[in-house]
Amino acid sequence: MSLYEISEIVREAVEQSVKEIFKDYGPNRRLQEEEVTAKLEIAIKKNIEIRNGNNPGFEIKTTIFNKQIEETTLGADLAVFFKLESHNNCICKVFLSQAKRCLLIDNCISSSNDVKRAKKQAKKMLGITSDSFFFIYTPEWIYVCPALEALFSLKEYGKLSFSFISFKRIENFFSDFVKCFVGDIRPLDRSDILNKFRDEDVNEFLGKNKIPRALLITAKLRDSL
Repeated sequence: MSLYEISEIVREAVEQSVKEIFKDYGPNRRLQEEEVTAKLEIAIKKNIEIRNGNNPGFEIKTTIFNKQIEETTLGADLAVFFKLESHNNCICKVFLSQAKRCLLIDNCISSSNDVKRAKKQAKKMLGITSDSFFFIYTPEWIYVCPALEALFSLKEYGKLSFSFISFKRIENFFSDFVKCFVGDIRPLDRSDILNKFRDEDVNEFLGKNKIPRALLITAKLRDSL
């Protein structure tokens, strides 16, 4: 398995997951942030495992973590960890995300209370890692934008608008994140990097940073690489 093949598995799994979720909600798609995030986490795990099962040579697995966290303390509501192993070496990285429902892409967040809250959430996430993002749940699809750009838009224009930020479809974002050769590992800075992202590390990270959900994707490249 190559890094590109792994990224394609993840991309296809995420795309299929969004299709399934949107089908469940029907044409009106009144998406509730917390509910969609929970469904998305479960669906991605299922669809990665289906693709892994269809390809016996693939070594890729997912683990879900959930914690009871009080809503008012949240910065991120999901952490996604990725660990790529090959020949006793590995790339370990994590990104944080906060979900936002958006009916109009040019005016996603505009009320004073919502803007204030989103700015606070962005600052909390960026205080942990620069790899922080907003998941934008629209009636058409789920998009991803950098928290830093979102924060700028909220401060400069008083709203979150697709006219002022960079964004990607969520499946392309996941694929690009997997393919990227680098990542910010400061959130779980350990000297024994091969043991990084153990279950106890992830649980400790969630509790410390008050994040209710996490998805751990672990992949191994074949020996020929």
